[in-house]
Formats: sequence, structure tokens, C-alpha cells
Amino acid sequence: MKNERQEKIIEILNEKEYATVGYLADSLYASLPTIRRDLSELARRGLIQRSHGGAAIVNDRRLAVPFDFRTGSGREIKIRMSRAAAKLVSDGDTVFIDGSTSCMHIGDFLRNRKNLTVVTNSAVLPAKLADFGFDVHCTGGRLIESSLCFVGSRAIKYAGDFHFDIMFFSSSAVSETGIVTDYSQTETELRRAVFSGTDKKILLCDSSKFNKSAAFFVTRSSGVDLMITDKNPDFECAHKLIV
Repeated sequence: MKNERQEKIIEILNEKEYATVGYLADSLYASLPTIRRDLSELARRGLIQRSHGGAAIVNDRRLAVPFDFRTGSGREIKIRMSRAAAKLVSDGDTVFIDGSTSCMHIGDFLRNRKNLTVVTNSAVLPAKLADFGFDVHCTGGRLIESSLCFVGSRAIKYAGDFHFDIMFFSSSAVSETGIVTDYSQTETELRRAVFSGTDKKILLCDSSKFNKSAAFFVTRSSGVDLMITDKNPDFECAHKLIV
């Protein structure tokens, strides 16, 4: 609950740039002392800037929600989506799994597959797959501390050497019109580079990301082969799986 609440605080500050303690308490149905403790902790970590009676984003820049917050937020939904995603993988497939926390549990459900080649830009996922007997590849590149993902030209070049049967990815937001966007420019660049070498693109996106927008364009919902989510979206999506 604490991680999820602090993630929501960052999301509100990303959207509004500044918010009072009272506004955050009302929005998140939390007490004023609880919000003040959250803001103090986020400020200690350098993620926000405290100001009189409220908080603001640091240096007027949008923030990527830290990895440890996102792993705890909506975990049950992420596991359900990952279980459904893993069922789409066949023996012998070459698979790309991005470094998002929405996709990090997919590996947990691939144990019984055979002859898989798995490529990822996650710094966490290869260790999960180490005992499964797969051909596991990590893109390498520059590590983003907040997401534990590798990005940059080296990551793009490494992933570009493969042809993928299926790709699993997530993103920060999907707008009312089905525009998929993300707060991270470099992670977006990698995902878009992998698109061109992939037969089937699968988006894992829980409903907390609906009707929102971030800075960098990833794709349109019509550009994915399947969206796995927990609720039926308002926007048009040709193929979706509700878990």
C-alpha cells in the first residue's frame, strides 16, 4: 500500500507539477500525517522537492516511477497478465520481453517450454530464467537505475540482430484515443526498434494506465496484435484479452 500510494503521488506530480498535502491526502484517501511522511521519504530519495505545504517534481522534469515502487504496485494484476502472456509462447519461439515490471513475471510461467530463445533489456529477468535451460540473452547497454533496464544504441543494436516470433512490452499510459506513450525516451526508443523485427507484438497494460498520457509516443493500440489487461478499455483496440 505504501509503495502504491507513493507511486500515485509521483503520478499526480507528473501531471500537475505541484500539489498540496491536502490535495494529495484527499486524492489518495490518506491522512495528512501519512502524506507528509511519504513526501519526506520521497524527498530524501531525491525524487521530489518539498515546498511550503506541498511538493513539486524535481527541476521541472517528469519522473520515471522507481522500480521498487512499481514492483509492489498492482502485483496481483501483473501476475495474472503475465500468466496469460506466457500461454501465448510456443516451444522453439524467439521471444523479446522488455524490462517493465508488468512483464517481469512472464518468465515465472515459462518453465515448461522447450527450446526458447529469450532476449531482454531487463537486468533482473535473466537471473530468473537461468535455471530453465533456455538460450537467454541480455541486450546490455546503459543501465537506468530507476527501472533496472538497459537502453541506448548498444541495446538497440543487440536486439536488432534477432527476429522475434513474439514480443511482450508495457508502457506508462494509454490515452482516451488509444495512443500508447511512456515517460522514458530511451526505453521507448528500444521498444520501437524491436517492433520492426517482431511478428507479434503483445502489450501488457493494466487499467490504472488508461486515459493517461506521457511524453513519448510508443505506438497506437491498433498497432499491437493483442493487449492484455484487467478491464475493458474505452478506446478502440482490435484484439484484447481481459484477465
